[in-house]
Formats: sequence, structure tokens, C-alpha cells
Amino acid sequence: MLSRCFKATPGSEPKKDRSEGRGVWKHRVHSCLQCFWPSGRKETNLTQGSQAQDCKDQVEKESAPMVQEEPCRESRISAVMVARLVNHLVPSLQGGDPFFVPAFLCIYQRFATTQQVLDLLLERYAHLRLFCEEDEQIKKTICTFLDTWMDKKPEEFCQSSALTIVKQLKNFLVVNMPYSDLTVRVCMLLTHLEEEEATESEVKDEETSDPELEVC
Repeated sequence: MLSRCFKATPGSEPKKDRSEGRGVWKHRVHSCLQCFWPSGRKETNLTQGSQAQDCKDQVEKESAPMVQEEPCRESRISAVMVARLVNHLVPSLQGGDPFFVPAFLCIYQRFATTQQVLDLLLERYAHLRLFCEEDEQIKKTICTFLDTWMDKKPEEFCQSSALTIVKQLKNFLVVNMPYSDLTVRVCMLLTHLEEEEATESEVKDEETSDPELEVC
């Protein structure tokens, strides 16, 4: 079960194909954000002209080496815009949109942390009702998103530094989806991380408690 936290190594592909794929993917990512940008543009710290030009330049330079690691100017979008994007995650899956969630997971770290996204998501769905068909469908969709998130970004959940995030996620799932496969997965992951933390703590205690040997 824990092995699902790590990405499978993709097969080798010709460089030309990967480059073309990145170009199409960048266009889709940009298009998804553009769906929200007009309503939130006034809430950013950028001028309309500079934002449009920066995103245009980013697309034009998509074939340049390491361009995918360059921070986009959209990283300065406001907290309100980030909340809008997070709030659209579940509806996009329910509406059959195959692009929004992958696009969001590809770039969200440019404008928000994993903790911030999780806080917004759990706050948005903090009051799910029991035995409500509509909310039951929402719960299933949340599980789908969280499973995808953990698969796409295992480094954000499967390291000891993510202990607080995994605990928060486990508490939410136990209350709302106690018998889901995702709850089992998260509980096992939390146990693993806690064991790692305990081991690291023991090692540090031993290192600090060992007396220095006296040299006669």
C-alpha cells in the first residue's frame, strides 16, 4: 500500500515527443488558469499588461531548456484566486473535466504550499452530511482527487516533514469517510511516518547522551 506513494518511473521517450508534449501541456495549464483569471485579475499585484505579456513569453519559451522550472508570474495571484482554484477541483472532476486537476497539480506549488491547498480544501468541505446522496458523491470525488494528489506528488506526503499534513488528512477522512480505501492508505502512511520520526528521535537522543570518552 505504501508503495503507491511513489511515482512509477516512466518509460523512455524520444526527446522530440517529450518536448511536444510539454508544449501541449503548458497550453492546457495556461488555459485552465485563464478560465478563472478575468474575475480575479484585479485582485493580483500585477498589472494587466505585464501579466499578459509574461504568460505569453512563458508559452513562447516553452521549448527552451529548463523552462518548466522557471516561476510563472501567476505565482503572485491573490489568496482569493487560490481559493477559487481549490474550490473548483471537486466540481471539475464531477463535471468530467480531464484537464483541470492535472494542470492544477502541475503548477500549484508556484503560488501555494501543500498545507495551504489542503487547508482550503478541508475547510471547503468541513460540513459534509451523513446519509446525503449529494454529499456522498462529493466524498467519493474528494477521495479521487486526494488519491491522485498523493500519486502525483508523493514527496509532499511520504516524507517525515509531512507528518502534520498526513495527520490532518487522516482526521478528516476518519470523520467523513472512515471505511474508504483512502482512509486505510493514509492511516498506514501515518503509522510509517510516525515510526520513522520515532527512530530518528532515538538516534538523536543516543548521539546527544553518549558521554565523551576520557583519554588517560
